[in-house]
Amino acid sequence: MKLVNLNQFLVRLPAPELRVLAKQVGLDSEAVSGKTKAQLVELLLSERTPHEIGSAFSAILKQSKPSRWLPLFFLATLHSRHLLYNSIAVIGSAASVLGLVVTFVLSYPSWRSEPGTIEEPPVSIGVLSFANASGSHSFDWASQAIPMMLQSALSSTESFRAVGDWEVPSSALKPAPSDVPPPSRRRQAAERLAVDLLLTGEILEAGPTPEHEMTIRASLVKGTSEKVLFSRPYSDLPKNASAIAERLAADIRAAVPGSRAPSTEERLMVEAYFPSSPEAFSALFQGIFHLREYNLDEAIPFLRKAVELAGNHPLPALELGRALLDAGDLDDGIEKAEHALALSEVWLSPQRERFQASCLEAAGRWAEASKLLKPLVEESPYDVSLSLRLAEDHLESGETVEALGVLDRLLALPPPMSADPRIPYGLATVYLARADYQKALLQAQKARKLTRALGAPLMEARLALVEALASEGLGDNPRASVAADESIELMREAGLPDTSRFFLQQEGNAYRVRGVAEARRGAPEMASRTLALALDCFKQVSDSRGMRAVQSALLAQDLTLVEVDIPAGAQQDFAGEIDAMNEEAIQYHERGDLDRAAAGYRAALDHSSKLENPEFFALLLTNLGEIYFLEGQLDRAFLKHDEARRMDEELGDAIGLAYDFRRLGLVFAARGEQDEARRWYSEALSLQERDADPCPAAETRLYLAELERAEERFDLAEIEARQALRAMHRDAPRKACSLEPLAKAVLARILISKGEMDTAQQLAQDAKSQLSESSPVWVKFPVLMTAAVSQAMAGPATDTGGPQRELESLSASCKALGLATCYLNARLALGQVLVAGGAGQDAILTLRPLEEEARRSGFALIANQAALLLDQARSLGNGSA
Repeated sequence: MKLVNLNQFLVRLPAPELRVLAKQVGLDSEAVSGKTKAQLVELLLSERTPHEIGSAFSAILKQSKPSRWLPLFFLATLHSRHLLYNSIAVIGSAASVLGLVVTFVLSYPSWRSEPGTIEEPPVSIGVLSFANASGSHSFDWASQAIPMMLQSALSSTESFRAVGDWEVPSSALKPAPSDVPPPSRRRQAAERLAVDLLLTGEILEAGPTPEHEMTIRASLVKGTSEKVLFSRPYSDLPKNASAIAERLAADIRAAVPGSRAPSTEERLMVEAYFPSSPEAFSALFQGIFHLREYNLDEAIPFLRKAVELAGNHPLPALELGRALLDAGDLDDGIEKAEHALALSEVWLSPQRERFQASCLEAAGRWAEASKLLKPLVEESPYDVSLSLRLAEDHLESGETVEALGVLDRLLALPPPMSADPRIPYGLATVYLARADYQKALLQAQKARKLTRALGAPLMEARLALVEALASEGLGDNPRASVAADESIELMREAGLPDTSRFFLQQEGNAYRVRGVAEARRGAPEMASRTLALALDCFKQVSDSRGMRAVQSALLAQDLTLVEVDIPAGAQQDFAGEIDAMNEEAIQYHERGDLDRAAAGYRAALDHSSKLENPEFFALLLTNLGEIYFLEGQLDRAFLKHDEARRMDEELGDAIGLAYDFRRLGLVFAARGEQDEARRWYSEALSLQERDADPCPAAETRLYLAELERAEERFDLAEIEARQALRAMHRDAPRKACSLEPLAKAVLARILISKGEMDTAQQLAQDAKSQLSESSPVWVKFPVLMTAAVSQAMAGPATDTGGPQRELESLSASCKALGLATCYLNARLALGQVLVAGGAGQDAILTLRPLEEEARRSGFALIANQAALLLDQARSLGNGSA
């Protein structure tokens, strides 16, 4: 007998299965109708005993295909911790278990039954925008309004999962304004939307005035087949478009056995979602029609009219806000979205939460939107579009682990839902954000292959750009350039207006990628021209995020072009602006321009505080702390890293937290507090070693190796350094592991301490040869210092002039850039070379002020090492002090 916690078991069942269970225990259908998942669990626990629920579940297992229920049972029991309390018996004997498992295995390949069986996922229906064959553009609004109302009506019950083609970005599957899709296009649409049924329609006739009837023809097709379940006309006055949608929804329910009509409450929710004024209604959907044609100039006046006519209705306010944001009017767009959010408070759940999440997304409040969507996704596990929205919200909030979790759950759904190409597209964008370029490339190519087969060039254009960005990250410049060009060609193939905001943003990004590829292959003039084209695209749509990306590319590739002037009113969105400002500051940071980097991070912090976005705030605090560390301001660095740590702990961000731990370890190591440093490094490793990406843990091991070397535990230091180097070398194509030269330098320093000079010199020279113009200063200077020291140590004791001059030059460069930490390390390396060369007096003159300065600045580790070298210098025959 298997005992499980009843409450935990019920909570883990999807809402459709809870309704089946409620029906099995005899609860009234009216009591169950319209209940959320949490309300259903509460109802079952309050109205029925554990024994009654257990008996009902056993009956379901006996009567139904176990392929749907048995995995849910195992999932619930595997996660149950308290097995003896509030428990129920769900399977009576080992024989029953064996029989169910055998039945499950045998029936799994054909688990999906005919639509309408209540224990299966809801019937999925794709609703395409209608074609307008009436000859009157004044009725374009109806081509959007009737399908949207129909989708809302069908989605109001658990019987259907209705997906509109407008929910699939760049699907390119909706018909031309006067063209009904032929069977081949219908098949593509059904596959693209991953649906069982497909609803198409066209407006046949519409009189010259609203007093004349409008006639449409709607057809319901079964999946990807040619079978038409019905095709019939519907007529009514334009102001009664909602009545047409209701009659059409009723006919669809009649054609699908087992589906139910909405309750009174559900029907009222659908009616409340749209403006009641016919004039506001038609203006709203005329605006939506133009929005979907990427025509903002036409859309915005209609949407403003809809807002004026609809009064305090949330939907027109939200659509106007979205249009204004797309047009680059950030302040007004966010204001309208926030207004829509406030107006929707009167709506009922779950419609209110869905809509409010849309408002929060429009306003850039991604973390809040994800909190609203998470329970809705749990309620509707088969709603792919809703889950994709949640994944995107997590991604925009910087919660990449959570985003991957949502997408992985979508992959576990049965087909055709799991075959939706938007899932690998989502995975590609998340992996891109995590700098996991190889996985991003594979997912983008997978999704691109699917969309190409389905004839969706606009979606493929997006994917081609992701492929270009991933290839850029991998250093595959030819493929990056080709994919970027393909992205532009695919947008043209789709017929997208080249003056639209979407086209110009995509084109600007493609030109930026191509420009970087040209610079990397040694064509700086061509690269500058291409990046100028990218800049022009972004300027046309006042996209500051894009303009800053061009600035970052110019800095990273050391190209000369006029300074990018970003107007104050050019913001596209706060989250994008912060991200772009951070990226630009990173470029200055890596080049050693600490003043401009710090100014960029502070400006981004100011934006982030206005947005109340803790994820970005913690990230920027960390970056600013790194600046202070390089400047030698250890106390200020500690405060920033510790503040970031506290924020990441509250957010539950394991990746950010591990990074904070490592940075704190570096501060304590510099202070000479080795035990504290080791503790923080260990905390970081405990989180990083759970990650599939080996690079963060490898970097932490490097710093741990340095710590062991400082304490003269050279064998342990070598083990840590070699382990780090192996991980980095294994992932060498990954940009995230570009610290391989530093790893070789660290290992070389350890081998110098062990007296293995030949191997150390070879490693140091290999590290030096791997440096490039774009290598960050905190990698470049330590590697060059190590190369100079190894050269001095491996040669004759008297032949240290070259390394000495090199270290003097490095010291001067670090001092000029304000890199105090690098400067102190360069002086320490110079002292080491002078001692090795027997120049005791010169060593004393170098090391004595170094020890004093390091101790005064709080760098106890460098001060202690300088003191040891100073003792050696004094013991030399030609020096005394």
